[in-house]
Amino acid sequence: MRALFVSLVCFSSAIAHANVVEAGVDDSVFGGVLSAGLGQVKGAGPDAGLSRSLNFAMRTRMQRISVDVGFRALIAPENQGGSGGGLRGVALLHLNASETAAFYLGGGVGLGLTSVITGPNAGLLGPDAAVDRIGLGAEFPLLAGVTFRRSSVFQPFLQAEANLPAYGVRARGDASTEVWAPTFTVALGLAVGP
Repeated sequence: MRALFVSLVCFSSAIAHANVVEAGVDDSVFGGVLSAGLGQVKGAGPDAGLSRSLNFAMRTRMQRISVDVGFRALIAPENQGGSGGGLRGVALLHLNASETAAFYLGGGVGLGLTSVITGPNAGLLGPDAAVDRIGLGAEFPLLAGVTFRRSSVFQPFLQAEANLPAYGVRARGDASTEVWAPTFTVALGLAVGP
């Protein structure tokens, strides 16, 4: 009985959203966004592996504009690479409002942390920490991507992102050396909502 109820809720949500898309009505819909991918922190060194990215956000969407508020994380590989994370808000403009697919561009602002690991991963804190550089401050994400099946409850997407910090990462114990370390990621994700 529960499975039938959940199926009916998803089905009615999909119909309601399809009607909004077809009619061009500017009603807001709410949902969640989850994406995972691979990324690189510039300044992590030539031997740095690809870091894993994970993003979670709550989304409100009108016909052509979406607003995401959420959290991003970048997790370094074992030996060397870049890590980071933070809270952010992003606005997306869908360039075409077709039911099947929509290209989008976006930008936003957030507060984040970036660290560069240059040795065996022994954690971020403590005397044996492997973090070589660390920074904290405002960040400005720029995004481009494509969303598929916009009229559906489940909308997969492919996204490329450049996260541009307004701060530099500094060497531990040496505030005089500072490196700008933007993050570049490519991710697959799923937006869920009516």
